[in-house]
Amino acid sequence: MFFFKRFGLAFNPVGGYGRLMKASGGGAFGVLAVMTLISCLVWMVLCTKIVDMVMPFTQKAIQSTPPFSVENGKLSMPGVPQPYTYKGDDFVVVIDTTNQTNLSQVKAAYGDIRCVLLTSDMVYTHAKGQPDSKPNSMNLLNGVNNQNAAERLRETAVYYIFVGVLLLFIFMLIGRSILVALLGGVMSVIPVNGLTRPFAQTCNIVAHAMVPATILEIILNYMSMSRLDIHNLSQPSGSLALPLFVVVTVAMAFLALFQAEPEDAWA
Repeated sequence: MFFFKRFGLAFNPVGGYGRLMKASGGGAFGVLAVMTLISCLVWMVLCTKIVDMVMPFTQKAIQSTPPFSVENGKLSMPGVPQPYTYKGDDFVVVIDTTNQTNLSQVKAAYGDIRCVLLTSDMVYTHAKGQPDSKPNSMNLLNGVNNQNAAERLRETAVYYIFVGVLLLFIFMLIGRSILVALLGGVMSVIPVNGLTRPFAQTCNIVAHAMVPATILEIILNYMSMSRLDIHNLSQPSGSLALPLFVVVTVAMAFLALFQAEPEDAWA
């Protein structure tokens, strides 16, 4: 039961951290892992929301495209002169099953806008103001045609979001653990009231200080993503979330350290 109380105590650097200092380090790592997982799950929800925002534009483009299909990693569009071009308000899709068109030619013709080039066996994409994305094999779209293209593209996007969030969780947990160790090491050599805290204890403080920092990070990311312009997905988002996460973590940790009473220390 105390594990769940940790989250509430983490918002009280004056009184709550006195109990948290004596708590087990394993529980502190559990809190760190849970907050990292929540942060990643919020990212997954927000990214899926973006995919759903894009889908109406995708469906409109597909419905305006002549019949096509992808079988055995090859795109075919029988009876349609190549290259075929669909131009939207701020994006362009070019299909060339003869493989005579490259992405540089598309950008030269239409400028720096969102563009997709589909050849017989590859998919090339470019986002406004960004470097060209890594090409993907048409094998990823096997079985796609006019009738199921939009849903298949959404399923593929959600799959990659899930894989990306899983990797994000691993790297975020490693990164935050390193920050806990570094900041905990610095705090363990700072005397407070003539007393230095054990390294494990200061790491405990930092891990719990990340709880309010993570909540702030989630709020900022949500606010930033909610203001996202669907016509300009290249705009930066959440740029203040990471530095504020670090600042709040450091501030809460040091406030707890200097407010702690000597009797809070381990014997």
